Amino acid sequence: MMALTDAFSSSGLDAGVLRVNPLIELHWRDWGEDSVVLEARSGQYSQFDPLGAALMACFEEAAQTPDDVLHALASDLGVPADGELRDTVQAIVQEFRRLGWLEPIIA
Repeated sequence: MMALTDAFSSSGLDAGVLRVNPLIELHWRDWGEDSVVLEARSGQYSQFDPLGAALMACFEEAAQTPDDVLHALASDLGVPADGELRDTVQAIVQEFRRLGWLEPIIA
């Protein structure tokens, strides 16, 4: 049985290196304050704020850890990589994983 801490870390910022699932096809439309994305293979639409769109753009550039993405975004925004930003990034990464858009790279 997986411990609760294992389940949390595997879906959060300690999830290891994540990549965009090669079986999905995302089409983004930016509407200013929000972005709408169509996952073409499932026909599912989702809506994200600018931070969510920026997070996914980071993962689309290269496979990386959520923690690396957090620090890059914090640096770009000029804010600390802790507190509310960390919690928000973790929640968005969990949502991307729940949607099947991100997957861990198994070594």
